[in-house]
Amino acid sequence: MNSKSHELPEVSLEESQVRDTLECLLHSILFHRQLGPAFPQEESLMETLTIPLSYCKIGTDDHGLHSKVTKAINSFCAALAKHKADNKIGYVFNVTLRFVHAIGPQTLEWERWVIPLRIKSRASKQDLHQALYDGLLYINQSTDAAIEDKYIPVNNGDHFEFQILHEVGTTTLIETVGNLLSYLSYR
Repeated sequence: MNSKSHELPEVSLEESQVRDTLECLLHSILFHRQLGPAFPQEESLMETLTIPLSYCKIGTDDHGLHSKVTKAINSFCAALAKHKADNKIGYVFNVTLRFVHAIGPQTLEWERWVIPLRIKSRASKQDLHQALYDGLLYINQSTDAAIEDKYIPVNNGDHFEFQILHEVGTTTLIETVGNLLSYLSYR
């Protein structure tokens, strides 16, 4: 199975805008990867970032998905406080396949999303608004294309297995994904 990779346009922002920006983009990606019933909440960026955009936020009761996103954002922000270089965060979606001749189930990556961030001391609110708009548009277009291309694997659950990985500083996201997949294959 070939993995599909999506990299959103780079987002330039101030450190104080990271949490709300990541919530917007990560929840939007995850919402489009829900298979079963989802209970989204409409979230507006008007109150926090004073940007006239809304997005679907995964509800707090959806299989612990909301708390998984919140923990990943908290971890990313903690790492960001120590190192303010260019940073990336993203999802890796996996599917567990059972082969007839295999010893056991095999977990394969089928899709990766990367959100590149550039932290600035002063960032333009108009540029952030445009970057978020472009990011949401890219997410919508890419997930629609995935349905048309039929590359989404069959899954019997309500959502796909996923990890949220981040890169702060020197380790690349690809190295982190490789290390995680190596770890998963030896478990």
